[in-house]
Amino acid sequence: MQPVSLCNSKKGRYDSCCLSAVTMNIFSNFPRKDNILAFGAEISSCKYRLTLARYPAMADFIRREARTKKKALKLLDAGCGEGRLILYGPYPDVEFSGVDVSHSSLETARQRGYARLARANLADSLPWQDESFDIVVSSHILEHLQHPEKMASEIMRVLRPGGLFILGVPICVWLTRLLRIHLVPLLAPKKRPEMLAARFGHVSFFTLPSLKALLKKFQIEDIRGFRFLSAGRYLPLENWRWYYRLNAAWGKLCPRLTSEVNVVARKPLGNS
Repeated sequence: MQPVSLCNSKKGRYDSCCLSAVTMNIFSNFPRKDNILAFGAEISSCKYRLTLARYPAMADFIRREARTKKKALKLLDAGCGEGRLILYGPYPDVEFSGVDVSHSSLETARQRGYARLARANLADSLPWQDESFDIVVSSHILEHLQHPEKMASEIMRVLRPGGLFILGVPICVWLTRLLRIHLVPLLAPKKRPEMLAARFGHVSFFTLPSLKALLKKFQIEDIRGFRFLSAGRYLPLENWRWYYRLNAAWGKLCPRLTSEVNVVARKPLGNS
């Protein structure tokens, strides 16, 4: 008679279920509840949720620009969605405009304080005249576009000379980028660029060098990464400021070894 493996027996299944129940019971003491004010700005699952950390960083640069210029500034949020960025204010002397493809999202942005809004496909031209804005922000939009260089060119066009461009995108290492661009679409047809673009998935992938190449016409002033080590669903680490500051410090030191970056760049004064 062949021995019966414990994992295939009823007792094995019972022990496995008991172990899972005990594990879940332990981790249930550390749930992340969706009723905490993240960064003092919006309801989320923890105080310093790393997936939102890019927004207070963007907000700091916007306020710094306003203090430096000492005048009223016009800002364009390209791909504004529901206008999440404005929640991380206040932004004295900064007028917010936004463009997005979703009508319902634009209505929420309007209610949150965006002064001017336009509905447009971001894969096309931006519906504003040349040199209309002092600041342009684009948070996690370029990775959804098959031709991000066109968007970068449009942002250059609508920025005034000396204007600030704040860009947020996910990044990866070079090997991951090659695999996602060339191998994954062959193995999984649903991952082909045209299929992903149809459902607003990620179709462009960036390493830090490729991102810098995309922004070669801008003067890069700052690069910082976020989410070096996310705390996961159950652990309470993202409720602790020291953990957020540790990730922020690592992101400034080694941005290419994080999950996403903010790039702060400027349109050259002589470029109009």
